[in-house]
Amino acid sequence: PPPPPPPPAPSADPVRIQAEDFDSFDNFRLESQAAADEGQSIRLEGGLVDGDTGTASVTLNTSDGITAGNNTLSIQFFDESDGEGELQLLLNGNPIGAAIVLDEDGGSAGASGNNLRTVTLESVAIADGDVLSVVGTRDGGEAARVDYVELTPVGATVGTMNFLPPGDDSFNANLFATGSLAPLTPTNLMALDLPTASFAGIANQAEVVEAFSTAEDALDLTDVTPSIIVEDGL
Repeated sequence: PPPPPPPPAPSADPVRIQAEDFDSFDNFRLESQAAADEGQSIRLEGGLVDGDTGTASVTLNTSDGITAGNNTLSIQFFDESDGEGELQLLLNGNPIGAAIVLDEDGGSAGASGNNLRTVTLESVAIADGDVLSVVGTRDGGEAARVDYVELTPVGATVGTMNFLPPGDDSFNANLFATGSLAPLTPTNLMALDLPTASFAGIANQAEVVEAFSTAEDALDLTDVTPSIIVEDGL
């Protein structure tokens, strides 16, 4: 019988979560904002004084399109000229990245297209059910306005390895580089459920060949020739 199809590749599509669609708000409120991505943003409540904070949180669910594993995480916000507030991203209550200081002096004192800014964090490990929070700190007239966050999976399918046993159909396995699972090592390779398997943490083609060669005898694949199809710069 033909070999089963390879496992699906993780989506490489970014998932944008509008700040107004977060699950909970403490000292943040929604506002109409023409310069925001979908016409709304969130801002700290009025009446707060310098140093007061607010928190907005959202649960990251794979059922909503989030890809578990390493993601780039971007936040779009307004950096106004009337204060020096801060934004801090938290994952499950733990800070990720440095605090974003809202200290630009140019542009406008209110939200506008000319003071929209984006900060991106690389390789943030996300698991299903993680809680992402934004903590804003008031300073002067700076209201810590947030437009959206966006998660983009790192990697996705980057290549295919074909196992070619003599007389048999090709065994196919996708190579993944999400960084979310154990890296490809001889031990992990021996534990794979051939003929199909997902490989995570692939660094380069040489790493694949070395791991396969080291594990070849234990896999009883001495007569199997690994043929690697390289895609997307692997």
